[in-house]
Amino acid sequence: MTTNAPNDFTEDPFIGRDYEITLYREWLHDPNAPHILYFYDAATDPEKKGGIGKTRLLQRCIEITKTEYAEILIARIDFFRIADRNGRKIAERVYNQLKDTYGDHWSANRFDTALKEEIHREQQQLIGEHDRQNANPAERKKVLAQALQDDLQELDAYLDQKYPTRHCALVLVLDTFEVIQDNPSVAIFSPTQTFPDTYNFRHIRFLMAGRNVINWEQPNWQKREHEVQEVALSSFSPSETADYMSFWQIPLAPDSLRAVALRELTDGRPILLALVKDLVGRNLVTLDKLLSVPRDKFEEYLVSRLSNLDSPDRDGPTKWTLLFMAHAYHRFNASLLQWMLHSANLAVLVGIKDRMRLEALPQLSFVRRATDENDEFTLHDDMRSLIVKYCWYHIDPEKDLRREVSRCVIKYYEERAPEYEHDELTHQTYIVQILYHKAFVNASDGLQYFLQHFRQAVSLWQNAYARTLLQEIQKFTEDLSAYQRADLVMEEARLLLKEEKRETALAYYTQLLAEAEKDWIEDHQAEIFCDLGEYHLAMAQFQQATEQFNKALVLERGRNNRKKVADIQNACGYIARHLGDYQQAVTKCQESIALYKELYAELSKQTERRQELPELQRELADTHTNLSVAYRLLGEINKALLHCQRGLQLREELTRNHEGSETAVGISHSTLGYIYLYDGKLAEAEKHLHSALTIFTRASNKGGLATCHNGLGLIQIRRGKLEEALKHFLIAFENASHISEEAQITSLSRQGHALALLGKYEDARGLFEDAVALASNVGSSYQEVQARMGLTRVLAQLGRREQSGQQLMQAITMAEQHGYNRLLGRLEKLQGELSYQEKNYPDAFLHYAKFCHIMAKYHPIEYRDALHFLSDELLKVEDASEAAQALQNLRAYWQAQQLAKDYSEFLQVCDDASEVIL
Repeated sequence: MTTNAPNDFTEDPFIGRDYEITLYREWLHDPNAPHILYFYDAATDPEKKGGIGKTRLLQRCIEITKTEYAEILIARIDFFRIADRNGRKIAERVYNQLKDTYGDHWSANRFDTALKEEIHREQQQLIGEHDRQNANPAERKKVLAQALQDDLQELDAYLDQKYPTRHCALVLVLDTFEVIQDNPSVAIFSPTQTFPDTYNFRHIRFLMAGRNVINWEQPNWQKREHEVQEVALSSFSPSETADYMSFWQIPLAPDSLRAVALRELTDGRPILLALVKDLVGRNLVTLDKLLSVPRDKFEEYLVSRLSNLDSPDRDGPTKWTLLFMAHAYHRFNASLLQWMLHSANLAVLVGIKDRMRLEALPQLSFVRRATDENDEFTLHDDMRSLIVKYCWYHIDPEKDLRREVSRCVIKYYEERAPEYEHDELTHQTYIVQILYHKAFVNASDGLQYFLQHFRQAVSLWQNAYARTLLQEIQKFTEDLSAYQRADLVMEEARLLLKEEKRETALAYYTQLLAEAEKDWIEDHQAEIFCDLGEYHLAMAQFQQATEQFNKALVLERGRNNRKKVADIQNACGYIARHLGDYQQAVTKCQESIALYKELYAELSKQTERRQELPELQRELADTHTNLSVAYRLLGEINKALLHCQRGLQLREELTRNHEGSETAVGISHSTLGYIYLYDGKLAEAEKHLHSALTIFTRASNKGGLATCHNGLGLIQIRRGKLEEALKHFLIAFENASHISEEAQITSLSRQGHALALLGKYEDARGLFEDAVALASNVGSSYQEVQARMGLTRVLAQLGRREQSGQQLMQAITMAEQHGYNRLLGRLEKLQGELSYQEKNYPDAFLHYAKFCHIMAKYHPIEYRDALHFLSDELLKVEDASEAAQALQNLRAYWQAQQLAKDYSEFLQVCDDASEVIL
């Protein structure tokens, strides 16, 4: 045991934990150990959790690593700090630590380059010089994550070659896990990873500490027990309690009854033992006096003595500083204290004049210094709770003084916010701190402040920031009305949708509709129906989406909410064209455009509302583009071009005024490219797709690049240059990787199609199977049906009739389930072609008739093409009797379906073919 005479600036000794330290060393040594070592509180009573020395144990592990394992780097994160609850910042810390050590041998800089571009973009956004919607933030995050993974894979290769026996290069230490345990995704950098994010780097391990056992039922942790070594931490034993006191020259025999008594009173928790040391060591109370306090009064008595830290017989400035720290909560420093001292309404703090007192505060056992900001420190979270419980409640039962403290904190951060306008993370940290204190002063005002910043964060896909804001306002749930609490639940449901936790979001909406107050439901029912419509739309469940949007439409029409009606009609137009009802899509989009124009004209005359015009113009441009696609599918190319070009004009004007997205301009060019491609004007199509490529390259929009290369590949197929087409499809797939599953699936299917045209059916089969698997995994049922159709065709070519039939039936079932009318028509055609190959002409032409039937109902242009196809197929039948039978069956089907009057062209094709064939 150490025998030196400690003073106020001596660090707490490290007592006990021999088993845990041995375990840590073994974990570092063992290449087959789980990559996560997790320390948690053994206590099951929530009141007894915390303050048992987890942070001190982590610090001891760090010291051991630095002295005994110099080749292993350490990066430290404390989730108590708001700034550390950010997946990108954690990734930066890991990268920088590795780069500082291995930079001379590891030259990869993809992440560094991409990060600088992203930081520059964020700085431009903050000062208004760059459109905040220019490139989907979620997509940019995927690009950054992929760049980091690519760089670290190179480092893995270097380490394997240079140090083949070294299995760990860096330990990431994660403290206070309980703060994010319910939503660990806030600390994930790559959307494809689980917490903790490994960045696909094999040489990383994680040392974690938190209060609670891991919840293995939580999606993040399901089926991952093998990845974690859990270790329960107990509090100090009587002998360890005595060792701790003896270090501070407070006599206590290890086996004495006094040691047992003190251990019982403090539950052996180092946080309380340290407070005992602070008080006894300063002669503010005797140990015997403390041992005489009843156990149920011990905590209160101990914490209340903090009032006498400056003097045994009176309150002093240290007491008020600690009280203020307890309420300031997130962070504290000399600058913030000085701000408080100049507040006329907090004259009670004027007694704090000596800066040395402030500098000595971090030497108190219950004050923790920030991990990377030397001028900032906070109370240990458990001590904060104790001070609030036993000091603030008695001094300030009505919370008036604390509200005044909060007002001062708000003013302090609002005053300094402009200094950090170029630092988005610091800016966000200030917002979170202001939110807490605004909510403390007035919960309703806090809620409005929360909604303002939370909704913006969600719209910009800043999910981790949004989640942190939500955690802060949820601390004040009891101070909100039932109506306001329902607002919070709905906002969280919207965040869950952004986080792609769709089933949980659906449960929240269902709960709201079942349990919220009647007034709230009446006010928000339309919003919920719209959100549910978006939920089903994201899942390609078009019929269910239409049902929800239509419910919302009825309500919004009743309220004469023209803006929402226009939004809903645009969404319904998008759904209608995916369902193959193109005329309905046109009708919906036209109503939407008319309403947007009407609103735009009205707002243009109202000076106070002109700031709303750019949003209306963006939505008008979106709807023109949506309508152009519907017209293209209807075969009305001139109208398609007119609407797409109008959308392009609106978007270019917005971009010139710094109010729109250059990426949106790229989308317009891409859409024009596909219109010209559909019309057979390949040179024009190529020109616009290359214009879009230029924009998407500049904006680092890999999803857009993938869409363009998929289109350029189709152009090459039209030209018969299949190998060139394959190159474009491969580039599309590479760009879409980890960015856009939709574009990946499209690329895989089109690669399969090109290979099938080259006669490479086995290679094509593998690609279609990959497309099916990916579509199924991400829930893209429309693309899954398309991929299964391609797989059906190549399996038939390979002579695998049974497998082909299975794929066909699965495709039909899915298309019927989701109402994919256009695909159902194409499936009839596919079945007919397969039967035709087997010379089963009656069955083949029955399917062709059904193909024409579906297209006649839903797709006039494809109906025309279907009739041409039918005519060609009839002319291929060599046997006159078989041809005659086929014609008879075709006419009979058409008559039986009562289609002759409205779709007489079908019978005309049959008559024309009969004249030629018979």
